[in-house]
Amino acid sequence: MSRQKLHSINEHFYNKYGMLKQDFKIEIDDSKNEQLLIDIENNPEVFEKYFKQFAVNETYFFREYLPEIFLQIIQNMENKNEVRIWSCGCSTGCEAYSMAVLLEYFFPDIKYLILASDINKSNLQIVKNAGPYTERDVNRFKNMPSVYNDDLTNIVKRYFYINENYFYVNDKVKAKIEVEELNLNLLDENKYIEVFDIIFCRNVLFYFNENAWDRIVPKLANALKIHGAFVVSPYETAKRKLLDYFDLAPVKSLTGVYYLMRRPLKNNINPAEIKNVMVKENKKLKTAKKIDLNDELKQIDELPKNYSDIAIINKKNYSDFVYYNFNICNCSIIFKFYCDYTLRLKEGDVSFKILKFEEFENCEFDENNNEYIFKNCSIKLFKKIIFYITGYLRSILK
Repeated sequence: MSRQKLHSINEHFYNKYGMLKQDFKIEIDDSKNEQLLIDIENNPEVFEKYFKQFAVNETYFFREYLPEIFLQIIQNMENKNEVRIWSCGCSTGCEAYSMAVLLEYFFPDIKYLILASDINKSNLQIVKNAGPYTERDVNRFKNMPSVYNDDLTNIVKRYFYINENYFYVNDKVKAKIEVEELNLNLLDENKYIEVFDIIFCRNVLFYFNENAWDRIVPKLANALKIHGAFVVSPYETAKRKLLDYFDLAPVKSLTGVYYLMRRPLKNNINPAEIKNVMVKENKKLKTAKKIDLNDELKQIDELPKNYSDIAIINKKNYSDFVYYNFNICNCSIIFKFYCDYTLRLKEGDVSFKILKFEEFENCEFDENNNEYIFKNCSIKLFKKIIFYITGYLRSILK
């Protein structure tokens, strides 16, 4: 098959599903080339054949410290009366059923419901039938160190049964799993609004392109209750796009393992107020190549004396600007204030996108340097920006 045709197939999946793969093999006869894209779109069997080359179905029960992560999340929940969980990209359901049997065993009084969603119909059929699963799928945890290994052995005996050498989950647990075919890339943004206490989405976002991340991540955040837990792989956790919506929550006793906790998307900071301040303070200031910045910035230097949440970690004087590294609510925030009254705010570990500074007059976001640039910024406005950031960080970190 020609490279052009391969590119067309790849582009089709890229546009509709947000997935891109460079090395998949084409196994359909060349005589069908002309109809190939039409068949992928309209023929479920052809679609399944191609999609399986994009999807990675490596999964097994109690995978990658799932018991430790999941049980700590449950233990830390304030309201355990009824727990709603979404296993996103569930594959054959090993993850969803792992959480179900852990709840049955460790928290038998908790009412729960788990949504298992995927785009692969053949996988979803296995979930609906609660099997079949192989010996390797069910007992692979025995090869991994875990404080729960003895409990997991008892769980398998209690909640699984064997039929013709394959494992199935029993009907009681099976009844707690809802199954739905879902394409995350095309998910209606209003389908789920603060429905779930926990969303497991490990090794799913990894396969989507950046544009798909922009579409999918806000929808997943909206689907999660405030302070709900969002679990992804370590690689996905490091993505800055996730940290615009979630805060890291380390799992005790497991070094380097984290889940994410949704921060409130609404807070007591009113961006309109900041905009009004920007308008009032946006007076034309004369450019001065030589001014005493230290004298100008005395008000800024005095802030830590009066506000316990604000501290100056480092201050350096350069020929045309003063560099500040602030500790605000235990977060490192970097400013540069220039002689021409330009303020640069570095967006580093903490994202200020919710404040939408770039929408304000004489402010823009420099993507190359990851900085907000405020032109004609007075000292008074500089102080107000610090206060608004402080209020914002208090609201998301309390």
